[in-house]
Amino acid sequence: MSNNGQSAKRASFSGKIGYVLIMSETALGRMTRKSPVGAFQTFGKTKSFKIGGWLNAIIPMLIVPYYSSIGGWVIKYLAEYLKGNVQTVAQDGYFTEFISDSFQVEAWFIVFSILVFCVILAGVENGIERVSKIMMPILVILAVIVAIYS
Repeated sequence: MSNNGQSAKRASFSGKIGYVLIMSETALGRMTRKSPVGAFQTFGKTKSFKIGGWLNAIIPMLIVPYYSSIGGWVIKYLAEYLKGNVQTVAQDGYFTEFISDSFQVEAWFIVFSILVFCVILAGVENGIERVSKIMMPILVILAVIVAIYS
């Protein structure tokens, strides 16, 4: 690392702060049994509590389309790999050509969104938990492969 490990330290610190914030928000929501806006207002009627609640409600709505777009890219690449187009996908300019075609990007965004919708529609036990039991081990295996490869 060219910066004496500072990036890793920052990433670790950010991850720890993010974890604490997520756990705090979850505990706050469960304790008050309210939405983020209502939960924050339970603890104070000041403007800062109201803003904090609204930020907790709005930020996920801003992040979801971004991650769904990236999810669409991943599904597109997975489909190409499964079709055997490994060499095509690995070529220079493939990604640039792909994201320049707005129809393709939007189509794969929709495919990803439909897959996520189906998982959510199936519920916690039959959807999210079942998919997690399959995808989490795959994630660990891929992380080990990347660690070995790098």
